[in-house]
Amino acid sequence: MFLYFLQKKGWLAGDRDFISGIEDYKGLNRVFYEGLNNPPRNTMNLPFLNGSLFDKEEYVGELEKKMEAEITEFFREAREFFNRYNFTVDEFTPLEREVGIDPYLLGTVFENMLPENERGGSKGGTFYTPPSEIRFIIRRALANYLKLKVGGFETGDKVQDGKFMDGIDAYIGRLKETGNMMEMTQFKDAILDAVVVDPAVGSGGFIVYYMDEAVRIIQEAEAAVGLQPSQPDELKYKIMANLYGFDIETEAVEIARLRVWLSYVINKEKPVPLPPNLDLNIMVVQDSLMKVLKRLRTLTSWIR
Repeated sequence: MFLYFLQKKGWLAGDRDFISGIEDYKGLNRVFYEGLNNPPRNTMNLPFLNGSLFDKEEYVGELEKKMEAEITEFFREAREFFNRYNFTVDEFTPLEREVGIDPYLLGTVFENMLPENERGGSKGGTFYTPPSEIRFIIRRALANYLKLKVGGFETGDKVQDGKFMDGIDAYIGRLKETGNMMEMTQFKDAILDAVVVDPAVGSGGFIVYYMDEAVRIIQEAEAAVGLQPSQPDELKYKIMANLYGFDIETEAVEIARLRVWLSYVINKEKPVPLPPNLDLNIMVVQDSLMKVLKRLRTLTSWIR
């Protein structure tokens, strides 16, 4: 699915039918390990995307020898299946429109590939959270963060006449009335400086939605004072540096990194490597709370 995104963007040697030319599983491996994971001078004319996503696991070699024929057959069947469809950003996108694979789709696929007893159960702890709920949680967290920040902003939520009043919307409405450019800049910087931690990141749903929602709020604030909204990728690049996520599942962490990167590059014309901090900020840990606690103790000891 990831390759289909790159193909739609025209980033696989400029060939929008590149995947059809991959003969077998060995050819697929060359694309990942000799192409996407090699510096720009690789002979396949593929983009260098960096990151651990394309590192070859130690156990893969023996597994390939035993199951090469079966894996090749599976790859060909999957390719035939995907070639039947035009991937769209959402169900309302016109079929003829040229689009790529939605970053959110990868998380949904990951969740559905889990064994049934790990979906929402006590073992896996994987729950599907609707986008509307994620957005609500993010806005409530941001509203309180902005309100409690030193020299804070009047972004507190309220209930008036039995109706919920979104504090961020109300604040941006007041910005539009005052046109206070300096206050808007401080508001924007506060959001860009926010550090976001998901101690059970899963496939990255929360941090991906957070990045998009933070961009949307900043752009609305800029428009409110008459400024041209900043480019999404410029804002996302700054936000990414402050995103942290931990999970016990290696596959989930890899999907989370990939989704963050896809969300960043989705509107770019040329491919860019995965930022190095994604490997450092989004990682596999057995106990995220203990990891943070040990880190805090180390920092406290160092400060003393």
